[in-house]
Amino acid sequence: MTPQIMGPEMNTDYRTGFCHHFPCGLVAYREDAMIGLNIRFGIFPDIKKLSDKISQNELFLRTYFYHCAPYQDDPPTDEQKDLVSKKTKYYNALRRLDRVQVRLGHLQKIGSIYTQKSADILLAVDLVRLSTEARIGTACLVAGDSDFALAVQVAKNAGVLIKLYFGGPRRKVRAELWDICDERIPMDQAFCESIELPRRLIP
Repeated sequence: MTPQIMGPEMNTDYRTGFCHHFPCGLVAYREDAMIGLNIRFGIFPDIKKLSDKISQNELFLRTYFYHCAPYQDDPPTDEQKDLVSKKTKYYNALRRLDRVQVRLGHLQKIGSIYTQKSADILLAVDLVRLSTEARIGTACLVAGDSDFALAVQVAKNAGVLIKLYFGGPRRKVRAELWDICDERIPMDQAFCESIELPRRLIP
């Protein structure tokens, strides 16, 4: 991204999230992408390693983590309560890490279909705000959804370079998002093995 914003060096030990770099920009990371890497390559990514690898250890502003809180019926089942408890502890642990911002949408159930709400909007708002305020110079997205393609265009119009990191087949990335990004970087087996979280630390 074009604007060069100076700031203090990062000295964090976070394990999961999205990172916004000052001169380098923003790494937007969705939990869906993390799950996808786990399914495809059998690894659970260490986001500290992932963020460092993507940012190349340049100064960055903040790590953002986007997802939805688990769905609960009314009244919730014991299984749902257990999942919510585990996820709440996980998200709270992330919030206590330096410069990590957890951004949660909500999960809507219509019939037997579960739909994420607000997560993409939160990502889009952050990307547009940081770009138009000249807070970042490059945005690195670890995602495959096209719902925030318009926000990517706004960021590009503000002079921000957009890099898309994807960990699956090219066809799994929405064409609209693929086409609008400036660079596309595959996360192959070797890449994923280099950022693997030790199994004893997997949440």
